[in-house]
Amino acid sequence: MDNDVKVPSVISYSPCSEADEQQFGSSLSPEAVAMINTKLELDVQDTRLDELDLILQVLEGVKDLKFDNVKRAQGLPGYTWKAPQKIVADYLEKAFVHFKRATDYLAGIKNRIPVDVIITVPVQWSYRAKNSTFKAIREAGFNESAFPRLERYVMVTEPEAAALYTARYLKEMEDEDLRVKDCFILCDAGGGTVDVVAYKVKETSPGLELQQMTIPTGKKCGASFVDQTFRNWLYDQIGEDNYNELDPRSDSERISAHATEGGQMRLLMQAFDPHKKAFKGSSADMHIPLPEPLDTLNIPGIVEDGELLVTNDDMRSFFGECIDEVIELIQGQIAQVDKKNNRVKTIFLIGGFSESEYLQEELAYSLRLRKIRLRRPSTSWSAVVRGAVLYGMESTNRTDQTRMIPCPRNYGLVMNHSYSQRTHGAQEVVRNEFTNQAMVRSQFDWFLMKGDLLLPNDSRTIEKNVVCYFHENAPKVCTLRLYEYLDDDLPEQYENAQEGYTSGQACRRSFTYRQCILRTAAESRDRALLL
Repeated sequence: MDNDVKVPSVISYSPCSEADEQQFGSSLSPEAVAMINTKLELDVQDTRLDELDLILQVLEGVKDLKFDNVKRAQGLPGYTWKAPQKIVADYLEKAFVHFKRATDYLAGIKNRIPVDVIITVPVQWSYRAKNSTFKAIREAGFNESAFPRLERYVMVTEPEAAALYTARYLKEMEDEDLRVKDCFILCDAGGGTVDVVAYKVKETSPGLELQQMTIPTGKKCGASFVDQTFRNWLYDQIGEDNYNELDPRSDSERISAHATEGGQMRLLMQAFDPHKKAFKGSSADMHIPLPEPLDTLNIPGIVEDGELLVTNDDMRSFFGECIDEVIELIQGQIAQVDKKNNRVKTIFLIGGFSESEYLQEELAYSLRLRKIRLRRPSTSWSAVVRGAVLYGMESTNRTDQTRMIPCPRNYGLVMNHSYSQRTHGAQEVVRNEFTNQAMVRSQFDWFLMKGDLLLPNDSRTIEKNVVCYFHENAPKVCTLRLYEYLDDDLPEQYENAQEGYTSGQACRRSFTYRQCILRTAAESRDRALLL
């Protein structure tokens, strides 16, 4: 892989070609199926349709039952069944390998000096997404094994990191006139999310100090959604059959939860990208070459000899919804500042989407009556990562930083579960005396896993449904034990976990419990208690 200032956030599990591509970033084989926009999927993960997609890919891999097809696929499909967290971890692991190789000459220093890992996240990022991001980073290699003196993980939002760098860069490198009490808005328009927050200049000497003025807001309306709107438009223009020639795994042809991109569609999107960035409201209609096998396609008024006609109005429609949402985010931040009797002086636009000249035009037009300047620093594409470094360097002086701590143990309950032949196999089956339902005894239900993200300043509620049955005259009291387990090999059944040591004691596997008592509000009749 060549040295690039920015590595695309894509990875492929397809076999490489004879060129021995690394199958991540920009080093992809021509026919690779790339996983795209996986970061956004960290905040979803609500479906298991990817398992069905794996079955379809296996069937495709043995098409016609020809052994050559099976051998070429090396027993695996080019598509993955992995969850988004694992895909992100695999991508980061490849990046970590390059980082480690590039810093091998510093091995002695890395083993002696304290290390902090600064993790940036979008504003509207759920606990689930933060947890998946954190675990993927640790799994990829950014952990105590690689950094023996790793002291802490620190989380900062992307616009906060970007604002720290952007304001300092403009003041020191471009002589921006930042004065005490000046207010500005930082709009981080990236590929997936757009995050916006307002700051006030608190001090300019001896160092620049910023005060957050508003509640940060964000939406999933970045540049990748312009791309998706273009693909949807293309599907309507050239028809399903032609579209599937470019993208056999399009939404109409696949049922996977993952966003993917095949080789021919990747070529088309690479041709579309410079047009997207350079487009202005006054731009003329444009022609984009379609890759094989559509390079000779003709559709009157749409495609001529493989050249796709995209009009000015078409391009405007690709941007429309995203730009409207960005403007809405900025207007919301301006309103928050106004309510505090302050005035926004400047809006700094950073991130990959900020390269769009049409976005810049539309934002400037929306601000014309307010006399607010729109500025895009020359280093806007890297403001987040540069700001994260500054944030880490100054972390000892910050009292409000958010530390990320891996949970040291697993925690769970032991309960009887409804029997499933697929899940429980040959385990002994018993009958519930109240319902006669087939059950298996003493199954662990782990709800907090070792390595899960703990945020010291935040509380989190984990809800579990527990059904308790009582006889008519029995006390309506249910006792549950909360178990903690230190090792990584989580047991599924209580009896198997207890082999060789005494219940309730700190054992050779650090398997202990705490007792919880649940009581009902009514004690007059048989009932099931749902807690």
